[in-house]
Amino acid sequence: MSPEYDLIVIGAGPAGYVGAIHAARLGMKTAVVESDRVGGVCLNWGCIPTKTILHCAEVYELALAGKGSRADCGIRGEAIRFDFAAVMDQSRRAADRLARGIEGLFRTHKIDLIAGRARLAGPQTVQAAVAGAGEPQAFHARNILLASGARARLLPGLSADGQRILTSREALALREVPRSLLVVGAGAVGLEFAYAFACYGCKVTVVEIEPQILPDADKDLAIELERALMRRGVTFLTASICRDIEVHERGVRATVAPSPSAAGADDAAPPKIVEAEKILVAVGVLPNSEDLGLEALGLELNRGFVKVGADFQTACETVWAAGDLIGPPLLAHAASAEAIAAVEAMAGRRRFSPDRRAIPLCVYCQPEAASVGWTEKKARAEGLDIGVAKIQFLANGKAVATGLTDGFVKVLFDKATRALLGCHIVGHGATELINTAALALVAGLKVDDFARSVFAHPTRSELFGDLAREIV
Repeated sequence: MSPEYDLIVIGAGPAGYVGAIHAARLGMKTAVVESDRVGGVCLNWGCIPTKTILHCAEVYELALAGKGSRADCGIRGEAIRFDFAAVMDQSRRAADRLARGIEGLFRTHKIDLIAGRARLAGPQTVQAAVAGAGEPQAFHARNILLASGARARLLPGLSADGQRILTSREALALREVPRSLLVVGAGAVGLEFAYAFACYGCKVTVVEIEPQILPDADKDLAIELERALMRRGVTFLTASICRDIEVHERGVRATVAPSPSAAGADDAAPPKIVEAEKILVAVGVLPNSEDLGLEALGLELNRGFVKVGADFQTACETVWAAGDLIGPPLLAHAASAEAIAAVEAMAGRRRFSPDRRAIPLCVYCQPEAASVGWTEKKARAEGLDIGVAKIQFLANGKAVATGLTDGFVKVLFDKATRALLGCHIVGHGATELINTAALALVAGLKVDDFARSVFAHPTRSELFGDLAREIV
């Protein structure tokens, strides 16, 4: 049977819809099979709605900045208050608008959207259980791209109920701010919710099994961000684990004890009881690799994640995979880049492959945090002869003018070649600034190139030029 499509994509998240649109632009007849809403977790229950909530929390925080505060905007009122239900409605409107935009792009590029749950029925066959169609239907394609993503992982013995036990998905459906919240996991997701709810008056406690928040981040960045969030009322219990979690009618109760792997755990303080109205579990994800028919085609898995080669091709030459389904870095922008690379490889172009060292990691609380490239710890462990330089936001005119002076820019460079190796930023606008450093890494720029650049004044980007001129 001749293929009906050049490409069938399973999943319409950041890997799926971006890969499908890119394929259509290359002239491929493309279909996407999706069992839920287009946009995936990121657009509907992750990146986009959380950024709406974080933006609203920041605006509310700035409105409350009192007289004498660095960030005092001169806003005065008898009783400035927030409407959390309105915040959540705004987050849903943002997600809905973008979802409609993706559906419009599918129509523009003549991409067929098949609403159903898909599985592989052969190297070039996808079987989709389409609602109201009776028996599953078979669709054929020259190539198949797996982009089914991942879902939030829960702690053993817990299941999300939307009332007391939450993952990020249930947290984004709340209509009221909890009085208190226990967050398990101090990665990007846990910290963003901790900041937002703390801004709205919630008592937040964050438990992290590793010795620092953002365990894989640069240590200086993690310390600076933790201090900033503590000033906003967030309590951190690092090198700790939650155990004996109990759910009762008024909330949850957990025993927080030192992590067995933490240095000095045997001599640490005794376990403590933490009680909260709700618990938010943010300890990573599980890949959506079940019931996809992978085993019959000999596709290999690693802890449930699909193994791929350099061009994102699986062990079956007609099947490719991208995004969270294949494992870290578990970022939407990485997923999109991987899907584009996979599509170009299957089209025989192979002109693009994402440079993993130049993929930024961003945390969108305030102050924001962003990293790209080597961390100082990893660079020194690899024996690199590095230079390290740092400049505070307090030295920047735009930061002082706005009163948003928390944080710093830190760069790592090769002492011999002067090449930029890494950049770590804490501060307002960090998630925008980091793209400059990422571009510099891809382009192989040196710190001297930053020194020669003329940055607009006043902007936070000037921090790069000022720091580079200190180095040279």
